Amino acid sequence: VGVGGGGVDNGVDVDATATTTAGKTNKMALVHWWYHPSSYDEWMAAEDVSGDVEQPFHPGMPGGPAVVGCKFVRDVEKFNEWGVEADYAVME
Repeated sequence: VGVGGGGVDNGVDVDATATTTAGKTNKMALVHWWYHPSSYDEWMAAEDVSGDVEQPFHPGMPGGPAVVGCKFVRDVEKFNEWGVEADYAVME
């Protein structure tokens, strides 16, 4: 999923940042910025966002702990906020 237009939005380089679409209405899309807590999610014009709404998943065994990379721990400290485990999933 991507965001069109490029440039810098809220201090984030849009061209260099991957996103997922967390929700959509007729005119707006809720965009989640990878490697950022959910508090950074933002509503944008749907015409500027490509892709369908992606369903969240739990990285790990169902009902078990999430399997994430060490960047997750560093980003929890950086943002002083719990991140989205799926962004940091370790895929084997």
